[in-house]
Amino acid sequence: MTSEEFFNKFIKGQSEDSEDFVEWANDYQHYVAIRREIEAHVQHVA
Repeated sequence: MTSEEFFNKFIKGQSEDSEDFVEWANDYQHYVAIRREIEAHVQHVA
């Protein structure tokens, strides 16, 4: 399963709240935030 699929299930409560899954969800949220920030900067440069 992709991180996006996992995260969608996790926020809907469709997966367990194990330490690993909470960490994965947090890591994915950070990834998405950083990616959006980079994309915003790239658009301003282009």
